[in-house]
Amino acid sequence: MVLRNVRYVIDAHFDLVPQQAAPGDNPGKFQDIVKRRLSRGQHYHQPCFGVREFPAQFAPCQDVPPCPEELLGERDLGWMLLDMDYSDPQDIRPMFFRAVLQDGVLVVPPLGGEGVVR
Repeated sequence: MVLRNVRYVIDAHFDLVPQQAAPGDNPGKFQDIVKRRLSRGQHYHQPCFGVREFPAQFAPCQDVPPCPEELLGERDLGWMLLDMDYSDPQDIRPMFFRAVLQDGVLVVPPLGGEGVVR
């Protein structure tokens, strides 16, 4: 099953890792870089949803649109692919999470988070 004509609003953040930070690095610097690249449609790798076969186009979102009435309430979407675990090149394993849509919002857990199944 593949979704068609889908639109997402993605809320993301980053964490500055002190051990890897160069002198002069600060969150504002990286926020400016991200905003500039978003406004130009630039990216290091083509973004995708789950796997490369599902490329994503993106643009900055200024105002979050209201949730469509048909998406209000809770919907269990079943198991959804989160990522592939390449830690053992001889045994590459998929990672899944139980996807639940609440009023049009899907919260995706972090890779090591609760509810991620390998």
